[in-house]
Amino acid sequence: MNLDVRIPIGLMFSIVGLLLTVYGAVTLGEPGSQPTGLPIDIIWGIVLLVFGVGMLVLFRVLQGAGGGGHDRRSQLTMVSELKQARDFFEQVDHELAPLTRQIIEARGVGKHMPEAMERARDAGFGAPLPGL
Repeated sequence: MNLDVRIPIGLMFSIVGLLLTVYGAVTLGEPGSQPTGLPIDIIWGIVLLVFGVGMLVLFRVLQGAGGGGHDRRSQLTMVSELKQARDFFEQVDHELAPLTRQIIEARGVGKHMPEAMERARDAGFGAPLPGL
């Protein structure tokens, strides 16, 4: 039996991404559909869709490469690919950080953050889970 978790994950993210993108496109321009000034439904729908399709493509590529067996060579390849992915996401995070700060400043969210964080702490958020 050759069950690979990338198939259901890829399908789930692709379907949800497609639905969110279509929903964002249909509601584009309606009041309340862009609270930050950006079509967030469309943006995240595309992100989810790309991730889901990427998982399916990755499955297909590894199937063609012998199924991604558990030999030493494939483990080293996987480690190398994971490092590349980590580096990529660190770069994306680094590049998006200024945009995130601009959005927070433009919307005035930064002024309310200390108060909101204190209320969250008072409500118990951030505390260790019982038994851990």
